[in-house]
Amino acid sequence: MAGSLRDGRWGGVCRGTDGTARAVGRAWRRALLREVPDARPGTPEGRRPPTMTPEVIDPYPDGWKRGRHRTTDAPGGSPMTAYAVAHLRPAAPHPEIFEYIERIQATLDPFGGHFLVHGAEVEVKEGSWPGALVIIEFPDMARARGWYDSPAYAEILPLRTRHIDGEAVLVPGVPDGYDPAVTAAKLRAAAAG
Repeated sequence: MAGSLRDGRWGGVCRGTDGTARAVGRAWRRALLREVPDARPGTPEGRRPPTMTPEVIDPYPDGWKRGRHRTTDAPGGSPMTAYAVAHLRPAAPHPEIFEYIERIQATLDPFGGHFLVHGAEVEVKEGSWPGALVIIEFPDMARARGWYDSPAYAEILPLRTRHIDGEAVLVPGVPDGYDPAVTAAKLRAAAAG
């Protein structure tokens, strides 16, 4: 993980290009540290404030399978989508980047992956956004992991990483019928109690 409460970083999400936290990140962290003593830097490893636990922010209804890696099966057995998301800061064009782009779809096909966003120009509404966004959709997390860990993708990945800086994550989608108000209520209850 790129950061934690312990070392004062928030996974790079709230950090500016110069390494400083954006104002929203600082304000959120100050409020969290003020309200949740466990979140203060220097607390024992492994302790997270109640407002940040999976039980509080988990969008998945009770009864869904959980484990080290959350499953993607809804109670009715229908799979939930998953996404590979990358924030990339390309350098000058290079022939290896062109080759990577030419070859990536062949690595996605066996896993049902397809591009939703591929480097389109973004319209920045908050903060700064240097670089490009890539979003690839998969039928479920198992296939997203399978693609990223596949020998075919491992073979072409250096073609991109040698020339483009950035971050990439795999993330499960929310289930059909997800209600953010339920998550907000859980967060509010945890903060109060």
